[in-house]
Amino acid sequence: MPYNPMGAPSPEPRKFKNTVRCLANEIISLQEAVDRKVMQSLPEGEDANAPYWFLQYIALDSRWDDGSDYTISSSGKLFTKDGKVQDNRQRPFQVSRAFAGLGISAFPGDPAGKFDAWCTSHGHESLGANPDYDASKVVNNHFIVEKPAPDRNNPNDPARFAAPLPIAALGPAFVFSGDVKIVTRNQSQVSADGSVAPTAINFRDIMSDEAARASVLQAIVGHKVEDLGDVLLAAGVSHNFQVNGESVVAAAMSGTLAGVLATAGHIMVVDDVVSLNGTVATDPVPVTETPA
Repeated sequence: MPYNPMGAPSPEPRKFKNTVRCLANEIISLQEAVDRKVMQSLPEGEDANAPYWFLQYIALDSRWDDGSDYTISSSGKLFTKDGKVQDNRQRPFQVSRAFAGLGISAFPGDPAGKFDAWCTSHGHESLGANPDYDASKVVNNHFIVEKPAPDRNNPNDPARFAAPLPIAALGPAFVFSGDVKIVTRNQSQVSADGSVAPTAINFRDIMSDEAARASVLQAIVGHKVEDLGDVLLAAGVSHNFQVNGESVVAAAMSGTLAGVLATAGHIMVVDDVVSLNGTVATDPVPVTETPA
């Protein structure tokens, strides 16, 4: 049928994405969070000794215009002002669930019992140690984090307080080789809990950007589908490259990239190996192991 302006689709939700390295993951007090400038100040009525999950990243793809590091926080309170456990709409649950989707138990727990007395005085069991927590899978590991873009005209938009959530784990040995965006300091970017919103990045879709697609194809031809995530990391393919709204590297790691490219006719998969026109390259890009 002819073009119908009344049939225009709803706008796709914008999202902020950043490639980051985790700087810290620990339980501290609210007062410590203020001292470390994760929170701007101690909110009225809050207990300064209450536990606070301090989870902070440094952006590899962004820097402030004064040259300083651009930090991103997924930190959050574990308890409400009234001493109740935060519900599943809040950061602790959302962050834990996102990491669990990557096979990582991210909650650091309180193995030293620093907050046992506080928990007891408020009628809670101790935070305790998390037997599944492995700090090496979180601290100094690299991730792609994502959060929804807030409505600039709505100061109460919940997206302003959404935690950046990990959507891909890139490994401790990952080396960022993409473009670095310079961000101008703007206090409106600081949310109520003291965290700064990630910056938007200019992404390139390999399904429409021939140069970006050529870079990806050059890297993956001759390699097994199951190895493509490590192949792209080793080749230094930019994390600004996307396919169907997802990071190309993340799609490769989840096993969907080859299928999308094959369906579009850009590659063939022969015996689980990526090829062009059914012919496997004899000199593929070497791959180095990236720790999980």
